[in-house]
Amino acid sequence: SANGMDVEKDSRVLNLNGCTGFLVDGNYIVSAKHCLESLGKRITLNKTSGLTADLVYVPSSSDGPIVYHVKGKRYSSFRVADQVPPSGSPVYSIGFPGGSYAVITGKMIGTLDPARSENAVSLRVNPGHSGGPLFSDDGEVIGVALSVPNNLDVNRSNFASWGSVKKAISEAKRSTGDKSSPTFNKELVVFSYVGCQPCKNLNDELDYAELER
Repeated sequence: SANGMDVEKDSRVLNLNGCTGFLVDGNYIVSAKHCLESLGKRITLNKTSGLTADLVYVPSSSDGPIVYHVKGKRYSSFRVADQVPPSGSPVYSIGFPGGSYAVITGKMIGTLDPARSENAVSLRVNPGHSGGPLFSDDGEVIGVALSVPNNLDVNRSNFASWGSVKKAISEAKRSTGDKSSPTFNKELVVFSYVGCQPCKNLNDELDYAELER
């Protein structure tokens, strides 16, 4: 459909009619405000089942994160980070430039203009990647892809700040009356502790019953 979507690779990142979106906290799809013209106030997620997502948050700024709400069950989704990593930290973004799934990496540069709530990152997105998530090195959301400089020689992209993403999700939940808090399963992977005394000590001290809760 005109504003349907295709999903590739990580099902939490969505190809949204010339832009990118991503799922957060189970029932919320985040994208970029300048994508509104093509997305509209309702996104059809599945024509057969009639599953849709309705627009519940738009920032007052010229651009920034927008949020749609998907009713029903909770879906596999990303978590917004508790804090933004410092300048120079490795980051990555997923999107659909030209309609094709892509993962690009770079580093945090810093705040462009606090009034615009945007951060600069040393990677370059392309049309179609707008609205895609920016992740910290541990896979938590810290921004949303917005724009790039006109100068093609500048290896930089502008992302909605971590603070503006936190605000967007908070306001979206307030508008839907959602008081839930996202839960994430604890996970521990030990490959081997052969010849590694600290690893053996960790294994001996673990409370596996606690991890299974």
